[in-house]
Amino acid sequence: MAKAKKTLDKDMMFQKMMPALAGNPFSTLSTESTQESTNTEPSSPAPKEEPTPKSSIENELLPHNINEILVQDHIDQVIKKFNCCSCPRCRQDITIIALNALAPQYVALSQEETEKMVQQSDVKPVYNALIKGVLQVRSHPNH
Repeated sequence: MAKAKKTLDKDMMFQKMMPALAGNPFSTLSTESTQESTNTEPSSPAPKEEPTPKSSIENELLPHNINEILVQDHIDQVIKKFNCCSCPRCRQDITIIALNALAPQYVALSQEETEKMVQQSDVKPVYNALIKGVLQVRSHPNH
């Protein structure tokens, strides 16, 4: 009980010192937390979520960056064509340079729809960014 009183006093002091945050919904301090701290009953554990079936995961709308997928799909071709080092560090550097040069193109589609959109996308800007990345990494490798 003494512990709950100390917590309550700290909360009251915080409310007096920071009145603007008292009504903030993102604040950790709320009227519910002060009521819970006075309640000595242990809280019940959160219910466990059941895993979703695979078919619903495939149809779920997820955010995907189309340019990131295209870069990952075509990086091996460009590295091989320009005879660049294909170690993990160089691949990562080329990917980062290419993605920084490209505008993000996020979509919220299912996996199947995303694959269709990737196939229909223009790859010329992706190749240009990858070539610039390969040339930069070839001239100044980080290893």
